[in-house]
Amino acid sequence: MKVSEFMRLTQGSKSMNEYLQEFNKLSRYAPSYVDTEEKKIESFKRGLNTKMAKTMGINSRTTFNAFISDCLTQENNNNLHAASKNRKRGFEGGSSQFRPPMPNRQQYRPPVQNSRFRAPAPKRNAPPPPKNQRGYRPPAPQA
Repeated sequence: MKVSEFMRLTQGSKSMNEYLQEFNKLSRYAPSYVDTEEKKIESFKRGLNTKMAKTMGINSRTTFNAFISDCLTQENNNNLHAASKNRKRGFEGGSSQFRPPMPNRQQYRPPVQNSRFRAPAPKRNAPPPPKNQRGYRPPAPQA
């Protein structure tokens, strides 16, 4: 009876510590499945939820304690990642969320025609500079 309960044990939505406690409690009734470190690790992996099974499935630890340590670290990393995504989600707003206007922010104004900051238009047919200035070169004759 307890052996079949051990075989059906899964993590589901339990934390890693809760699953580990339940695993240790029920593993006493199924010694043939946990008599070596390798079998114990495989039995534990079998019940992991899909997210943990994905990340811990390729773990190559040979001792159960080291494997559990890696699982707990991974669970902590997953929780931190989920928390950071939830924080970001609060700042990202879609069109369905109301956003009040930002205070002290000037609205965009297009530039005014004939603004004093406008670059002067190039002069056409401007006379050449006086000959007494350095670097003067007379204009090239046009053919």
